[in-house]
Amino acid sequence: MLKVVKVEKEPRVLWITVRGNNVEEVNSMQARALAYEERLKYGYENAGVEGSGGSYPVDKVKLEKNPEADAAPLTHADMVEISKRPGDILYEHIYKITRGI
Repeated sequence: MLKVVKVEKEPRVLWITVRGNNVEEVNSMQARALAYEERLKYGYENAGVEGSGGSYPVDKVKLEKNPEADAAPLTHADMVEISKRPGDILYEHIYKITRGI
């Protein structure tokens, strides 16, 4: 279930958020390739993946109730609560795509 869920554009930089079912999926070569393909939609043909942030869990149930909302990383209290329903955890990872000179 790997997909791009958010793109933020700055001069010379795209921040592409990818969502998946687990940490391994959002850190995989497929996720990186998905972020890399997304850059073409924004005219960043000569851009590359400069870096990426850490993966973080998000609450699937909250996202289903409000799909347009940004998924905020879970707090400690959220993690304690969601640990009782592990099937409701998704993960996101942010890739930084930087345009070449």
